[in-house]
Amino acid sequence: MHTKRIIGFILCIALCAAMLGGCGSSSASGEKDVVTFTMADPGGDVNIHTSIQNKYLKGEDYLAATDYAVGQLELSYPVPVTLEWTVTGAEGKAKYTVNLSENEDMSEAKEFKCDYNTLQITNLKIGTTYYWTVTAVFTTGKGDSKTKTTYTSAPRSFTVSADCPRNLQVDGVTNFRDMGGYVTESGRVVKQGLIFRCGTISDGNPGEVRARVADEGKKTMLEELGVKSELDLRMEENGENGQITKSVLGKKVNYYNCPMSYSGDILEINSEQIKAAFDVFADKDNYPIFFHCAIGTDRTGCVAFLLNGLLGVSEEALYRDYMFSNYGLIWGSRDGSAITNYINRLQKFGGERLSDRIRNYLLSIGMTNEQLDTIVEIMLGK
Repeated sequence: MHTKRIIGFILCIALCAAMLGGCGSSSASGEKDVVTFTMADPGGDVNIHTSIQNKYLKGEDYLAATDYAVGQLELSYPVPVTLEWTVTGAEGKAKYTVNLSENEDMSEAKEFKCDYNTLQITNLKIGTTYYWTVTAVFTTGKGDSKTKTTYTSAPRSFTVSADCPRNLQVDGVTNFRDMGGYVTESGRVVKQGLIFRCGTISDGNPGEVRARVADEGKKTMLEELGVKSELDLRMEENGENGQITKSVLGKKVNYYNCPMSYSGDILEINSEQIKAAFDVFADKDNYPIFFHCAIGTDRTGCVAFLLNGLLGVSEEALYRDYMFSNYGLIWGSRDGSAITNYINRLQKFGGERLSDRIRNYLLSIGMTNEQLDTIVEIMLGK
């Protein structure tokens, strides 16, 4: 009877470990498993949006963003994904390396170093399954007698929810998000990591321009997002952009200034500059691209509307993307009237669908079908 109780206790522990996601790992010496990893990954359908963001995004009224945010606080950042693990059966002081990949074979993995058994990761792609492993290096002894032993876990996985938008945390910049992740009228998904929209990354007067983006934010943009081109929609003639001629991110980033006015009929008075912006999008060598105005809402919102509208993103999603700017620090709120005005304004260009009318508008201001097809191919694939 006593033996049966012991066996039952052991089976219970084993079952609990399995439920927690435990997986064994052999030591570097290839000896019998003596070290166990317990991986507390976040599971499937991980949501990167905060509760206040979800109240709007999951609500039926796509014009109700201002019920939750009115542009006076920085509420645009996502929630980080937390990975946790424990290692039992090993001795010494541990340092960890987490490898994270979009591929099941762990190819092209990103590496994260950490001293503790937990890691928070921001700016993951939505609608994406990630695979991860942990390598633990345990050190025992001192000086000449120091010994290091390495153990690696089996891969685990989790999936990030496909809910749009993919809002990003870039320190020092508000209202930053990916144009990708949206499902089009044809059922295709706009590619992520290619075009981003945001508030300005610099400010100041001519000759006194300073970076608003923090050093860590620069690192995120250059190393994590890999941006190659900045498309600045601020005006030069009134000194709004500080009359800069290069990006504050450095000389390796292409800088394009397409100064748009923010008063009046934006589609009409900015036709030349909108064409110049889409010329940038039509050049494959410019990607990844980020574009912005002062707060990343009105002029940026217009270009974003035209771009994703051209790709076939639904009207509701276009409204939601625009209205999400209320979660940024934009010093005022926005309703959906701007998008409504764009949709009404485009009626005269003809076409069965909004995407057709946007294409016809862009053709009317000098774009070619070849250029527009190139943009669609870049953002949706062949």
